[in-house]
Amino acid sequence: MLPFLFTTSLVLLLVDKIGAAYVPVKYAQRLYETITHGASLCLAIPPIFSDSIDIDSMWETYPTTTLSLGMSRLFSFEIARMVVGILLLFQRPRQKDFGLVALHHICTMSGYLIGLHLGFYRLGCLLVLYTSIHEVLLGVYTVFLRGWACRSGMMVLFGVLWVYCRHYAWIRMIVSLYHASLFHGNREPSWGISLCLMCVLQVCQLVWSYDLYRFFTRQVPDSDRHGSTLDVARGGCRAFESVASS
Repeated sequence: MLPFLFTTSLVLLLVDKIGAAYVPVKYAQRLYETITHGASLCLAIPPIFSDSIDIDSMWETYPTTTLSLGMSRLFSFEIARMVVGILLLFQRPRQKDFGLVALHHICTMSGYLIGLHLGFYRLGCLLVLYTSIHEVLLGVYTVFLRGWACRSGMMVLFGVLWVYCRHYAWIRMIVSLYHASLFHGNREPSWGISLCLMCVLQVCQLVWSYDLYRFFTRQVPDSDRHGSTLDVARGGCRAFESVASS
């Protein structure tokens, strides 16, 4: 696992450098996020489908769940992605939500490390799925889509997936982890720490949701908001494009 983690960290740093050198600054960070989240999805989907993992069946095989090669690479990649993400935070121009992003990365990395220790392999796969799928869509929107209709559809899809993955499914996973901790983790403090980390990450995501809402309401002019459906869609797309390129 350690050689794969180290190699992955170097590759991710190289991807960021190449993107910064050949892609406009406006899109370089979005390209990096799209590539890394796409790789996360590619690593998470095989074990999810092969083991039929969902929120209701996360704990069916616990504590006898074995760490497969695919899951091991997934956890290594995610830990490396968080480490590199923290390094890039200090290397890139300081962003407004620097502290929140740093807290998110540290809590996520700690969660994966504790997950490896306690055997939360199935939970880890679902976390990657729910935190990566809409980020890939955001990259597709930025790079490939043209036309108001396609962009409006992607904007709506992103919003639905954000609410479902980052809030509805996340809260269900917190509840599932809490019930499992009552059954399995009475004498293991790491269960409580994992639960706290999941709650902290949900608070971070709630703050980002509120920021997105405020950003959209500021960016869409009143003339667009009270105009036709097409005007509202165009105003929303302009706001969403600002989010996608940030």
